[in-house]
Amino acid sequence: MPRTDKDMAKLKAQFEALSNAFADLGGNAIEENKASAREQIAELRRQITELSEVATEKATMAKEKIQDTTKKANKYAHENPWTVIGSAAAAGRLLGLAARGGHSHEEEEWD
Repeated sequence: MPRTDKDMAKLKAQFEALSNAFADLGGNAIEENKASAREQIAELRRQITELSEVATEKATMAKEKIQDTTKKANKYAHENPWTVIGSAAAAGRLLGLAARGGHSHEEEEWD
């Protein structure tokens, strides 16, 4: 199954080659190349379907992982509420200090 940017670039190149082939054809040449064009279009559709399936699979896996992580975090918070509260307070204090450049009110000079 294609899964990389390289695969997408290959699909794009194939599509451009097909488009260019039609642009360069005229009259009887179009009739002569219809079978080849149909095959290339069918292959492009197959590859696009594969990429879509891979993207759907990855999205489903990510959703399941997020749901699992959320459940674990919720369980931890319910089992250890004071640890979570203390951690949140410490994080808030650190963010407050960082926002003020690390200075407390006592260190400020008043004019």
